[in-house]
Amino acid sequence: MVCFFLSSAVQGQDNTVIDLTMPNMKEHLAGKVAYYEDKTASMDIAQVITQFNKNSSILPTNQANFHQSPSAFWFKFDIKHTQFEKTTWVAELPYPSLDYVDFYYQDKQGKWHVEHSGDRVLFKEKSIKTKINAFRLVFHSTDVHTFYIRVKTNGILQIPFNFQEIIAFFTDTAYEEAFLGVFYGMMIAFALYNLFIFLVLYDKAYIYYSVYMLVVTLFTAGTIGHTFQYLFFSAPLLIEPTLILTGGATIFSLCVFIQNFLNTKKELAWGHWWLQGIKALAVLDAIIFLILGYTFAVRGLLLLMPFTVSVVIGVSIYAMYKNIPASHFLTYAFVSMVTGVLVYSLMQMSVLPYNLFTVHAGRFGLGFQGLLFSLALADRYRILRRRLYKQERDANEVLERKVQERTEELHRLHQEVVTQNEELHQTQEEIMAQRDAIEVKNQELATQNEQIQNSIRAAKAIQKAIVPYQQKRDDLLKDYFVIYRPRDVVSGDIYWLHKIEDSVFVAVIDCTGHGVPGAFMTMITHNLLDKIVRVWDIHSPSEVLNRLHEEITTVLRQKETDNNYGMDMSFTITTPQQDGTHHIVFAGAKQNAYYVQEGEHEVKVLQGVRKSIGGLQREDIDFQNITLILNNGSQLYLSTDGYIDQNDLKRKRIGEKAFIQLLQDIHRNDMYTQKQLLIKYLYNYMRDTVQRDDILVLGIKLGNSEN
Repeated sequence: MVCFFLSSAVQGQDNTVIDLTMPNMKEHLAGKVAYYEDKTASMDIAQVITQFNKNSSILPTNQANFHQSPSAFWFKFDIKHTQFEKTTWVAELPYPSLDYVDFYYQDKQGKWHVEHSGDRVLFKEKSIKTKINAFRLVFHSTDVHTFYIRVKTNGILQIPFNFQEIIAFFTDTAYEEAFLGVFYGMMIAFALYNLFIFLVLYDKAYIYYSVYMLVVTLFTAGTIGHTFQYLFFSAPLLIEPTLILTGGATIFSLCVFIQNFLNTKKELAWGHWWLQGIKALAVLDAIIFLILGYTFAVRGLLLLMPFTVSVVIGVSIYAMYKNIPASHFLTYAFVSMVTGVLVYSLMQMSVLPYNLFTVHAGRFGLGFQGLLFSLALADRYRILRRRLYKQERDANEVLERKVQERTEELHRLHQEVVTQNEELHQTQEEIMAQRDAIEVKNQELATQNEQIQNSIRAAKAIQKAIVPYQQKRDDLLKDYFVIYRPRDVVSGDIYWLHKIEDSVFVAVIDCTGHGVPGAFMTMITHNLLDKIVRVWDIHSPSEVLNRLHEEITTVLRQKETDNNYGMDMSFTITTPQQDGTHHIVFAGAKQNAYYVQEGEHEVKVLQGVRKSIGGLQREDIDFQNITLILNNGSQLYLSTDGYIDQNDLKRKRIGEKAFIQLLQDIHRNDMYTQKQLLIKYLYNYMRDTVQRDDILVLGIKLGNSEN
């Protein structure tokens, strides 16, 4: 990858003739290869020959590197071969990952011919069947011959040029193939051996290592050109996807192996999250390939690989610092791999000689890495087994001490049990005496409870007596419904009815508290309302509420005792008119009323004053009357807050908004059906929970003459 980013172009030099009799052909090629960039990637040989005479450049070494480019690059060689009848030479481009490589030469008549090679050409169409791109040089005389090579690729456009006699070429190829066969065999052997170890030990580190060795071997075969030669020889379009996916899988599986081997989640939290990020980037690169194609994906892979190696080396060095078992082998493994890549890069820059070791230094490093990984796993297993043995030995010693201590403790406890048995016998006699006393007390409590229940039932009967009886309700309200559900036996909610001439007085009251205290307040309120309306002839709802507030304060002596008992109330007076309408006067103390005008469907709200009756209240707020005219068939609803405040299992209350919507949904039904629908909704809402307050809802449908 260092070589991928080495720039190698020099402008303005003259091309010179390549003499095939020179001993070191790679060094002899420096400054003798001309090139031209076809930015349209569509020029033919005739156009290129013209452009070479005007705009060509010279390579300073035998390396051409133009990174990733959409252009096509043409390379020109002027070669002299004085012994062309005795020896055949080959022009070779050892970098296999090139899409299209076209070799142009002339016959005796000067006509140009072309041979095709590259990853996008079927393997059988290559003139020389090898993993790299190679072409026989055709000579007709000892004169200087000119050859052109056109290269177009989506990946890295890196081309090391070399010329060899064909016998030496095939000899070197045979040695190289033998070496690579040993390399592949070693890598696969490592993978299969550790897979077998996994099946024995069920340690996930071994299966992760095996997967890593298999995918890195396949990735290496792709970069060398063997996947094209042996797997995809008839399907070249699969080469680029395989290269990207195996490269990403190599990075991903390496990170998983390191995370498991070093237990980074527990031991190296920061390193764990760095490796998690690299895994995510590897997956992202595969997605980029599927969406944007090979060009962008290979750039991401080239950037991700050195970054991954840097992070993994940093993590393994830090693991050595923390004395994590076998972490030093990981560090040596990555150092060997990086050393191999560095040697290969120096060879590409002509700093080191071109030989079998330098050409395959990266693979030597990768092989040593696999060997050191295996040693790391073995050392890790040895250390963990030693720790396990020590832990087992320590545990046995601790267990023996505990058994001894437990034996002594049991003996001591036996003595204590004997003593305790005697104490228990005495305690048993005391408990029996206490049981007899408790039975007597329970009988007394049962008697008292019966008396309390009798008192509450009597209070219920008394409260029931002051609630308007059915005949009175039927006479005054006609078409109506009442939902009256005390939380306890007696209620703090009550409603009050009265009629003076044609006007019907209706009050719905929510007294402070519920149960017996609330019931007492309803008795006081009922009596005071009778006094205010019937005796004092006060017929204005707001004035009734004001006078009731004064009376409650006086009766309960609230200015002296500071008690804050009181009530919320809605008070309406309904008076039928000659034209069939109804005159409504409403006043509310922290209670609202709701109505639906006949012929309309919207439920509207009559807002009460935000002030309660009784207790310490703001004196600058007075109760107010609200007057409106309703047609026959209109509906009026009065309610305490018990229905609205009822909660479900999640402690969410029904709320006024939902109550209004419910009235709007049901108001077209008759009053009896409305009552049943309201009760059904309440039951469903409060299912599996308890009633939290007294509930009182009163609905009235205004009639034509008697209401």
